[in-house]
Amino acid sequence: SSHPYIFFHPDGHTMTFLGFHVSNEGNLIDSDDPTIILERNIIHPDLFQVLQANRVDLREDYHKLDKTQKILKIAGVMDLNWISDPDPGYVLTLDNMRKILAILMRFRCNIPVVVMGETGCGKTRLIQFMCSLQAMPIGAKNMLILKVHGGTTEQDVINKVEEAEELAVNNYEEHKIDTVLFFDEANTSPVIGLIKEIMCDRRMYGRRIRSDIKLQFIAACNPYRRHTVEMLNKLNTAGLGFFTKASQTTDRLGDIPLRELVYRVMELPASMRPLVWDFGQLSDKIERSYTREIVLGHVKSSLVPFPDDCIDVISDVLAGAQHYMRSRKDECSFVSLRDVERAMKVMIWFYSNLEHFAPGHEELGVDDSSTSHEGIGQLTEPELVLSTHNVDNRTINNIDFITYSLILSLAVCYRARLEEREEFDKYIIRIFKRPLTEIKRTKSIPR
Repeated sequence: SSHPYIFFHPDGHTMTFLGFHVSNEGNLIDSDDPTIILERNIIHPDLFQVLQANRVDLREDYHKLDKTQKILKIAGVMDLNWISDPDPGYVLTLDNMRKILAILMRFRCNIPVVVMGETGCGKTRLIQFMCSLQAMPIGAKNMLILKVHGGTTEQDVINKVEEAEELAVNNYEEHKIDTVLFFDEANTSPVIGLIKEIMCDRRMYGRRIRSDIKLQFIAACNPYRRHTVEMLNKLNTAGLGFFTKASQTTDRLGDIPLRELVYRVMELPASMRPLVWDFGQLSDKIERSYTREIVLGHVKSSLVPFPDDCIDVISDVLAGAQHYMRSRKDECSFVSLRDVERAMKVMIWFYSNLEHFAPGHEELGVDDSSTSHEGIGQLTEPELVLSTHNVDNRTINNIDFITYSLILSLAVCYRARLEEREEFDKYIIRIFKRPLTEIKRTKSIPR
């Protein structure tokens, strides 16, 4: 959004401007498109000159801020006396920065924070980054997470709240910082009623929860999204135990049977609904940034001899697989950054066990011949164009070990979900570039 913000700092004297782009005439300009005037005469020319004289930049290009500059702005709103990056691998975008500042404003105004977004869109990590930013460099623990699910009981919630209260008292008395209790996937259990009482009424079974210890509550909810008609037809004919007709089931959300929802969720209490904040989904560009950080993290922590110049290529391949899956019209479209994390773990496992796939191991169907085979983990005719800069001198059917491990990981984590796989093969092989083996034929994809 091009909506500008002014955040007043707790010191009562300073403030942070975000999203402002003001022309000499005092008009508010769209920071993404300077030809668009959002509002005319938003500021008097005299005030504009005074602010400029006091080094308030109302023409700052916020898209060009580096991570340290963004943290500096957040720290000003938090009233921190230190600047540090608690998570170097976290991609702090302008959108994430706005969300963190919006959460802080809700804390300040005692407004419960209820966020809703697709699984894996970065809700938990954003909140962890925000809490870690406030806790450094003192290293205090100031965030607790309760992962809510269908089996979560009210006693589980009570125990976690009592633990959070004890932690909040200690953090407030010693450090004067916020303590956050995060209810993850809060609407997946009948305990949502108790969570509502805690967040909206600040009471637990009638007992008042202290408001003077800076204990904050955040709930993340899964979206209420219905399966498509095509998907429902597949489920009803797949032999998954749907013997009771949807019209006869009593397990419902309003008039909708729960089994027709993408996520099995409970109805939000009425007093929580106005507080829901749509977190949205990651854009392809932002997801690509996160994907690269995940790949980089695994490359640094594993014993696999990844060369530096293959990190971007592997990231592009995985980002391409994510994009392809999300473009599907069925359940295959449900992907998140967890799939990227899984693909890297599987790739590293395959690499560590590739001696079992070496030529001569007939039980795995990989040999020196070009005979066609069938079955997962096997190769058909290896019609390849090879890079002259292979990342690993060892090969299977002329494919270097790292490329082969990546292909197997894609087959397990993405390709196996699809009914029509040839289109995926044609799409994904175009992304393989040097220093990986460049694959030019879909026959090289594991079957």
